[in-house]
Amino acid sequence: MTSLPFQHPKKHSCVAFLADRLKPQSIKVYLAGARALHISHGFHNPLTHTIKLKQTLRGIERVHSSPPKQKLPITFDLLCRLQHFIDPHSEDDIVYWAAVTTAHFLLLRAGEFTITSKTSYDVQTVLRLQDVTLHTTQTGDEYVVLHLRKSKTDQQHRGVVLYVGHAHHTVCAVCALKTNLHLQHARLRSTPSGPLFRLSSGLPLAGRDLTTFFSTLLRLVGLDSQHYSGHSFRIGGATSATIAGLNNYEIKLLGRWSSDCYKRYIRSPLSLFLSCSSYRTD
Repeated sequence: MTSLPFQHPKKHSCVAFLADRLKPQSIKVYLAGARALHISHGFHNPLTHTIKLKQTLRGIERVHSSPPKQKLPITFDLLCRLQHFIDPHSEDDIVYWAAVTTAHFLLLRAGEFTITSKTSYDVQTVLRLQDVTLHTTQTGDEYVVLHLRKSKTDQQHRGVVLYVGHAHHTVCAVCALKTNLHLQHARLRSTPSGPLFRLSSGLPLAGRDLTTFFSTLLRLVGLDSQHYSGHSFRIGGATSATIAGLNNYEIKLLGRWSSDCYKRYIRSPLSLFLSCSSYRTD
């Protein structure tokens, strides 16, 4: 048997070398890969009894430690403010608004409703017109069923089915999607397999396009767009769900989180903390 790199006694030296170009979390991923490689080749686990390695990792984490740059949430209240600047006669505005309201109410990840590159993207992951269907409950309330063919937590690639109901408000994903569907179906060469959020350019909505568009809206209401990102819709959806009174299990289910990491995305408003001081016990 030939030896593998991490059988060398000075494993911590290799980790120190990686620290020049990788973050601590990425180094741990490398170490996990090295461990799996060793074991698959019949070697012992190289990461056992490695006190110096653990000390080196702790030192690297201290050097790389910096305050996390948390992005602010795009909440329901903020969407209400931004809606005033949406042009109902602009085709692109209709597409953008349908995308952002859908992302907010369904807690979508940016990669689930936008493409990363206009020149090369996976058609298997782009949301299609046929992935959305409109339905009506027995009581007459409209709702939308959205089918995601690929999702981060869908390891088996079976697809995920999501539901969003009518908000009975001017900010409503169902209303925005209906308007967008009417627009898309009215276009020439429209097919069921065509992009759900197709811009006037003929291309699916890209993450960079969404960032540019939303940055303009945020500046119009006096907010710094640097504090927001494509992930702000998911953060905002979780925050709005908390304010609306949904419990932890419901938010976890709505956001399709497989762990309790969703709690990191919830941004409690100042009013929630201030209201605590008004509680009194007899």
